[in-house]
Amino acid sequence: MAPTALGFPLMVAASLLTSTGLILMKQSAVVEAGLPIYRRFRWLLGFFLMAILSTLCDGTAYSLLPLAVVASFAGLNIVFTMLIASTGWICPKEPLSSAELSAAALIVIGVGTASACGPRPPEGGPASVAQVEAQFGDAGFLAFLVVALLSVLGTLLIRRLKADFFGAAPLVSTALSAYSAAACGAICALSLKCVALVLRKTFSGDTAGWGSWSTWLALVGLVFSGPVQFYMLHSALSSGRVALAVPVYQCLLILLTILAGGLFYHELHGLLPWQVVGFSVGLAACVFGLIVLTSLDATRSTPPQLSKPAQQLPAPAAELPAGAATEEVEGRLRFSAVSTSGYATAALYDIPAVSEVTGMGWLSEERWEERPRSETTPLTQGKSRLPAQRESLQTRV
Repeated sequence: MAPTALGFPLMVAASLLTSTGLILMKQSAVVEAGLPIYRRFRWLLGFFLMAILSTLCDGTAYSLLPLAVVASFAGLNIVFTMLIASTGWICPKEPLSSAELSAAALIVIGVGTASACGPRPPEGGPASVAQVEAQFGDAGFLAFLVVALLSVLGTLLIRRLKADFFGAAPLVSTALSAYSAAACGAICALSLKCVALVLRKTFSGDTAGWGSWSTWLALVGLVFSGPVQFYMLHSALSSGRVALAVPVYQCLLILLTILAGGLFYHELHGLLPWQVVGFSVGLAACVFGLIVLTSLDATRSTPPQLSKPAQQLPAPAAELPAGAATEEVEGRLRFSAVSTSGYATAALYDIPAVSEVTGMGWLSEERWEERPRSETTPLTQGKSRLPAQRESLQTRV
């Protein structure tokens, strides 16, 4: 079987498993809060899907496909997440507009085009240990690595020594943090591919890779780049608008991962002109679809400005009778996956704390929208108390 024949389905399966696992873990933070971890079956199932099954699919696919092709599949995460959320099977149902469906279709078409026209695995199989060690000394790759590390260190120093800069120049700080996060993501993907290739050879009986310093260097890069990526992404999301930070990060992640694979493995060498055109068009469609989809999601999810006078404000949920709070105001969760597939490290973070932060490398912010009360929902309990409670709120306001 050709490597691509197995690698492409595995990448799709990994994206689907990651999206399902993230929604389950996010929903667990909402409906299973306060329960001990062994009773939070949604969290446990989500962790298993994302940290175990998705990682196995990703690791196998990374050893079979070029990084330039793997990078384009990052757009499928947000598509699968929104499609699953629209079904209402796991979380509150979120219908998708025709514009969102069109943007999702554009992403899928872009991923398919880039995969069909992109580079293919080398015919001679994975590179030897000596070749991998030599690739670590490639001048182009070293320049990419130095720039990435300097951007991360610079962002950390600015945030540490001059924290007010992030508030005074949100556009610059968002772009810098997004680039640093994407650079860490590209290094993480490259390290994962190096380790996956060694594992692939190990299962074939060749264990020479474990005696090479390049394998252990890749493991170190995998361990350290993941958490730094999440921190940098958190910095980007907290210093600017989500509608700007998410597409900038996602697009840079795709482009830098392709660049890393091209410099380290020379994946883009030997492409025919029609392949270059098709691969570029597919990437452009995927990136444009991500920008449009993120913008639509941010626009639809932005809470309206408070325009009601004090006398029209509803009673706070804490003062409503038992059972009436959820009927007075119903919430809707908005999910936007911004992850790179296969980051099982994300599951090790504290999920309740993560749910308060937009993104953190894999899941969205929680947005609540006020909805009109259903006419068929009885509010017999405590109806007579609501006017007095609203009057009490007016007095405090």
